[in-house]
Amino acid sequence: MVLLEGEGALKTVHQNRGDRDEMSNLHHVGGEEFPDHRLIVTIEDNGRQGGVGSTVVQAVSDAGLAVPVRVHAIAQEFLPHAKRDVLLERLGLTAPAVADDALRTLSGAGNNEG
Repeated sequence: MVLLEGEGALKTVHQNRGDRDEMSNLHHVGGEEFPDHRLIVTIEDNGRQGGVGSTVVQAVSDAGLAVPVRVHAIAQEFLPHAKRDVLLERLGLTAPAVADDALRTLSGAGNNEG
């Protein structure tokens, strides 16, 4: 977060601890909390399919917002054994990697796959 704050890119941080009820009620995505956001980034050290990121993507779509969503999570695959920090580095789930991706996306150099 600090990495993006220094670039003037951080607006809102919403932390979810896996509460599906909370995520299913993303009324704030409809414009109340994110009215002028140019990008939404989700980060989770969990599965990409069916995770918080996919729930946010669906909520943004349902709200009819034209805001790109970058989902940073673990793809459905077998991972080689390693310590947690090594795996997160390999998967690009570190603060610098996520911040770089967000800044590239904001500058127009990113794509819509995360």
